[in-house]
Amino acid sequence: MSTDRMIKSTIGPLYLHLMCCCCVFFLTTQLGVASDRANEGWEERPGIHVFSNYGAEYVLESEDLSEAAVRAVIEDLDWVDGFHQVIVVRPSGESMEVGGSLQEEIGLAAVYRITPDKVTSVIHEAPETIEEIVGILLAFNQGGDLWRIRYDFR
Repeated sequence: MSTDRMIKSTIGPLYLHLMCCCCVFFLTTQLGVASDRANEGWEERPGIHVFSNYGAEYVLESEDLSEAAVRAVIEDLDWVDGFHQVIVVRPSGESMEVGGSLQEEIGLAAVYRITPDKVTSVIHEAPETIEEIVGILLAFNQGGDLWRIRYDFR
């Protein structure tokens, strides 16, 4: 693995995760964007949630967590020119977030969370394709530890 790739795979996901969290926090608390009453508590609402335009737009895309629903949501988004966060929340309260952009200077990342317990794990090697982020979400949706076995989260 090249030094550039190693740096991107280690620092990139952490930077992207921090940037995503800061964008959503700033937009929802300071500007009131994407934070109306209908969106409150999304972290606890099972389904596929999408934040687009750096968190400025929010929609609960689907309460259906099936493979077809995940694929449809991911494939419907413009990952080249847009910046999105797609968060699958299970009924247990666990969530898997994939986000970012296919623009090389931005990149993609994945984050696992258990919100009530304040547990967060970031993928070690950043995904690079749409199929990889679909794979992460589908492995997570299958339950158990399949996603932990296939992908290195720390």
